[in-house]
Amino acid sequence: MIPVLRHSPNRKAVEPYIKRALERGRHSSHGIRVDDKKHEVVANSDKSGLGVLFLEAPFILLPEYEMLNLIELGKACAYCGTVLKVDDLGKLRDDKAHVRHRSKYSKMERFIKGLDCDRCSLRWCCQKCKDADFKHNLLHHLPDNKTGTHNFVDSASKKKDVFLYGNWTQLRSLILEDDLEICYYGIMAILQVYYDDKLMKPFESLTFCDDIELAESFLSSGNETVTKEALHKSYQLLCDCFKKLDLSYDRYLKYLTIYKLNNFGGCIYLITSTLGRVAENGNANCRIEYYDEQDCSATETVIDSFRVKPVSENSVELIKESFVEAENKTPIYVTDNRSNKKILKVLNVTRLKANEPLTIKDVDYSLPTDSEDEFAVLSLDLDNEEQRRMRMIQSRHRFSTSALLQPAKNSKMRTASFTSSGSSFGEGIIKYNRAQIREMLQQLTLEEGIQEESEADDNFMLEVPSTFGKGRKTVRFGHDATNL
Repeated sequence: MIPVLRHSPNRKAVEPYIKRALERGRHSSHGIRVDDKKHEVVANSDKSGLGVLFLEAPFILLPEYEMLNLIELGKACAYCGTVLKVDDLGKLRDDKAHVRHRSKYSKMERFIKGLDCDRCSLRWCCQKCKDADFKHNLLHHLPDNKTGTHNFVDSASKKKDVFLYGNWTQLRSLILEDDLEICYYGIMAILQVYYDDKLMKPFESLTFCDDIELAESFLSSGNETVTKEALHKSYQLLCDCFKKLDLSYDRYLKYLTIYKLNNFGGCIYLITSTLGRVAENGNANCRIEYYDEQDCSATETVIDSFRVKPVSENSVELIKESFVEAENKTPIYVTDNRSNKKILKVLNVTRLKANEPLTIKDVDYSLPTDSEDEFAVLSLDLDNEEQRRMRMIQSRHRFSTSALLQPAKNSKMRTASFTSSGSSFGEGIIKYNRAQIREMLQQLTLEEGIQEESEADDNFMLEVPSTFGKGRKTVRFGHDATNL
């Protein structure tokens, strides 16, 4: 459900931030620019082929709500939610072979680097995530003083407010027990904006809904636990966490609707959020995908061409030639946080003319928990032998490749059981039922068949022998031959 009564993004207010971000990456071949007259993001030149227009880093980066249990267990990064690999020579992802005999050395090396918190079980995947995680001490460490408070320090390292840790634990319990996912995202965004004032103006300029009743019904759609009473209670507990926070209930709902209307997979992307929207059954000229986090330096476009080469009088050869067109596309960083986590990729799906506004379909890109790609995972806590049931989105999962962000569709949840075979979460085994195994084998067979056909079609000969149909045919049976 997308509300009818909503305000379009204030592109004039966002325009200076986008221009500044594009100027930072002027040495990269971004395929976009900001039109001063239309105040829209447009293509900077004609583009006849399909490919990547630009990459964008998150304006507000948050870990997925479904990853909170793993974060508490130290199995995922506390800042970005990336699943950690702590038992493989210090490598943090399951992309290398296991080396068991050096696991103790790897853990010691990781501890020396300071990627494990010495006061709680939380961990980070890299130094950039640790440096950017200003909320860690506020939300996860019990204060040492008698008042039970933390000093809330802003991005300029100046004391801005006082944070009451006891009230935060009540708010956190309310969010987790009542499954208030949108409240989690909205409150984390409020903390981010309160920490860095420079984010407030562009964030408030995005699409939002200012009607209170419509906003409450919109936020409660898709989640029965997000009631008016729950919204009021979460708002009151949030205000009780600070002594100087000036936040009205109307503004609180506005921030929550901003996040629900503009988030892409749980994060806010400023440039992508300001792209033009067309109806779901309309024709948009762009689509959105996740970008591979492993390589954020350049993108390559493979262009295939064919030519016919005469071989003889009765035969020709069809030759396929592939050219790799490399483009130096680096992510666009709107903020000072230059993290290469959760990079978004915007591609054109039609031919573009210079100064043509970029558009995407007006659908829900937030990937709610009832998506068809959702599956339930039963994880085992190795520390206290407690089983915790959690939901994870396959397209958000760190072991999968980049997936197209699709609108949500109601579908029956498919469950798989997860068991751990070692001290690392990455060593787990996912057990599927027979129907799922049959489906995966059929898909694998289909992909192998397509790959074999494409390899066979690369180069082939078209020959017509001159003696075709003129010679005698023989059928051989053992050592004897019979003429026909």
